[in-house]
Amino acid sequence: KGPKAFMRVRIEIERDALSKAQGIQGVAQKISYHQLRCEDPSVQALVREYIPGHTLAKTGKCLDTAEKSYLEETLAALHQRGMTHFDLVETNIIVGVLPRPYLIELGAVRFKDEDIDHTSFDNSVQEDLAQLHSLFERYGV
Repeated sequence: KGPKAFMRVRIEIERDALSKAQGIQGVAQKISYHQLRCEDPSVQALVREYIPGHTLAKTGKCLDTAEKSYLEETLAALHQRGMTHFDLVETNIIVGVLPRPYLIELGAVRFKDEDIDHTSFDNSVQEDLAQLHSLFERYGV
């Protein structure tokens, strides 16, 4: 219970999301996941691909048309695989070094198969799109 339990759940969600997102360009790929052997069974490690660059928040960079398209494609690919990011903010987008921006921090992802009638998932897709377009307004050319 408490902060450790919350972080353990977020790590497990991110592990599952990265597994489901394997091969999607614009999402850091999962390398490995380990339940570490120590006195505290809640200690876990998620190893993912290193994405060079900085967050959109840190750079304040204006996104060009190609970068916006890449982000839309990446988000659409997540949605097609039954996931919503659910935390599209400037601290969760890496820009700068690679030709395309990357979405990071998938610990808040919502999965379609967890939604009985898909209404909640559909609403989450709309929320993702609204958050993305809000970022485009703030960081557009």
